[in-house]
Amino acid sequence: YLASQPDLNWRNPEVKDAMFDTLRFWLDRGVDGFRMDVVHFIMKDPELRSNPLLEEPAPGPKPLGPYDLQDHVHDKGHPDIHQLFREMRALFDSYDGDRFSIGEIHEFDWQRWASFYGDNDELHMPFNFALIYGDWTAAWARSIVEAQEAAIPPGAWPKYVIGNHDEPRIATRLGPQRARMATMMLLTLRGTPTLYYGDELGMVEVPIPPALQQDPWGLQQPGYSRD
Repeated sequence: YLASQPDLNWRNPEVKDAMFDTLRFWLDRGVDGFRMDVVHFIMKDPELRSNPLLEEPAPGPKPLGPYDLQDHVHDKGHPDIHQLFREMRALFDSYDGDRFSIGEIHEFDWQRWASFYGDNDELHMPFNFALIYGDWTAAWARSIVEAQEAAIPPGAWPKYVIGNHDEPRIATRLGPQRARMATMMLLTLRGTPTLYYGDELGMVEVPIPPALQQDPWGLQQPGYSRD
């Protein structure tokens, strides 16, 4: 989301062909699959309209600065994205063996989130980040599990994650004992778990002095550095 990171225009056939050739390059070399970053943003409004501005920041799990002052109706999740994902899935399925796609999808409406499975012909798994944000009571955790199970299409497989590089470590967020409980739940739920490396050891955050921080987002949003 930095000015130094311009988006590719996936509606340009030459760009799309080049990106699919990149997928083939790695598939031909035997990679098992791809984790694709904020992949629901790659298909924009065809007219490239600007998002409407909001008078007040939109509510969310954490403040994102100027991003929260837009109503994000034109820059992510355009309906055309589903055809693109179906074409990607067909490419993966054309290779021998099990080739796999995981999409980082920050979408907290369960039906919209589940739509990225398609009819089990789009992403193999969209990341589900709902367990990262909450009070970690039993009732809250159960509500997340039941909501995901109700949303995924028949034959699809659930996906859970409790931490990643964008968030403070689970042992820092919850404390060592609750982190053990959360990790046990992550590893025993029906579905595929994702564990951020180091969390299996109970690693905690370490303070990085502001003068030594390098994360561009942290420099723009003090207090939210990922360093």
